[in-house]
Amino acid sequence: MTPPPTPTKKESLAAVLERLSLNQSVTGVLVIGSLAAGTINAASDYDLVILLNTAPRPWFVGVTTIDNRPTDLIFVAATAVQAVAALAAPVSQNHELAPVIRWLSAGAIRFDRQGDLGRLQQKLKQGEWIEAIDDKAGYDAWFAINYNLAVAERLAKSEDDLYRHAALIRMGVYGHTDIWFGYFAIRKQPWAGDKAAVSYLLAHDEIFLATFQRFLAASTITEKLRLYRQAAELATAPHGGLWSPGVAVMNDDRAKTLWQELMGSLNSAG
Repeated sequence: MTPPPTPTKKESLAAVLERLSLNQSVTGVLVIGSLAAGTINAASDYDLVILLNTAPRPWFVGVTTIDNRPTDLIFVAATAVQAVAALAAPVSQNHELAPVIRWLSAGAIRFDRQGDLGRLQQKLKQGEWIEAIDDKAGYDAWFAINYNLAVAERLAKSEDDLYRHAALIRMGVYGHTDIWFGYFAIRKQPWAGDKAAVSYLLAHDEIFLATFQRFLAASTITEKLRLYRQAAELATAPHGGLWSPGVAVMNDDRAKTLWQELMGSLNSAG
């Protein structure tokens, strides 16, 4: 399916914002990212948050081009904004309203039909409305990194080319994602995007960043596996590091207890 050409490709951002403000279905517009921060450059895109009277979902996204610049469009329903305004306590990191709270908090208002956006931003600035990353998220990230590393290393040891191809695929699919996002989850650092992640690492952990970049670039199975283990070891260090051979680890404490009970039952039966 070929998307239709955008009518705003050569239209200025100011003209697009004016057009949105004249549409009665639009209640507000914010800009986020580098546009809001005033750090936009030739490589930057536009990021617009458009509040609608009605929408099929609390929020949804799209892409287009404005003034020859790639543009992310984030549409937010009035009901979602109202739900944020009515909050009396923080929501979890994976709550449906969490991204809406982030957009509304960080955005620079460009249009506010009734003044609701301004009032809501004041409320959001007065407290924390998204819960901190909990210990379970860090544990899950640690488990995933270790598990997929162990599987990749087992497959890579095989003399069967099918297994070795699968090891390379797993390293590229699971390894990159697990380590990149898991690094921050383990350290309870809220995810703020790739550029923010790189900025954080440049300031706090250049060794991990360099190791991870070498892991991304490696192409031979031996070199990639070696760098996979190095990056995984650095990422998991605050949570106990990599698993020792022969351990029994579960992704839920209740499962660990159950397994121990089952093994105890088997030993008793023997």
